[in-house]
Amino acid sequence: MCTVSYVPCRDGFVFTSNRDVSYLRTPAVPPKIHIEGHLPVLMPIDPQGEGTWIGVSPYFDVVCLLNGGFDFHQSAPPYRHSRGILVKNLLCASTFESFSARLDCHNIEPFTLIAVKGQHIHELVWTGEKVHIQKLPPNEPHIWSSSTLYTPEMQAMRRQWFEEHLSKYPHNAASMQIFHEKAGIGDPAVDVMMDRPSIQVGTVSTTMVHQQKGRFFIHYWDRKTNEHKKLTFEPRISRP
Repeated sequence: MCTVSYVPCRDGFVFTSNRDVSYLRTPAVPPKIHIEGHLPVLMPIDPQGEGTWIGVSPYFDVVCLLNGGFDFHQSAPPYRHSRGILVKNLLCASTFESFSARLDCHNIEPFTLIAVKGQHIHELVWTGEKVHIQKLPPNEPHIWSSSTLYTPEMQAMRRQWFEEHLSKYPHNAASMQIFHEKAGIGDPAVDVMMDRPSIQVGTVSTTMVHQQKGRFFIHYWDRKTNEHKKLTFEPRISRP
């Protein structure tokens, strides 16, 4: 699932995720604050996997999941647990390093995790055989597309649309909302707002995290009901 983008702006960043899943999947619970251990964590919940694909916590500006690693893979359930559980675990970890040191990916389906924390962006990819970790520059835009739904050619097209959009429009929340709703070539099977009715898969929601001067503004659009929910989140503990 997912097309995800990160764009630095003058007073913070905008991080946006289109969630692309089966229309038959149980609808998600929209984002709200949940208490995980002793921490307030703002996230939507996937009832089917009991995890999430994106969230904000006192420890992390944003953590986001994409299904699949670098390449397409055939799903082979049953797996030990949902990949969305790892998002919750990372959101509650004091540092990315402490999370990755304890990470056990045995019998977990391949995934990509993105974690933004201050001036650090970590990308962790589990291919099913090996974990790959790299740091990405926080002062540059980034885009990711799930390898389970988008071929390398489609991913290259999306990078091109992203670069063209950023060359023409302001780097702000309103501009990125337009990108995640409108970018493409008029083919819903390929466009960022994706729809493949023949296999009943498409974009069911968009979540945007706008970090601005230490405050977080979270927008959630349910694409089935056209409902828009806006929340704010302010970390209350000092971050390691």
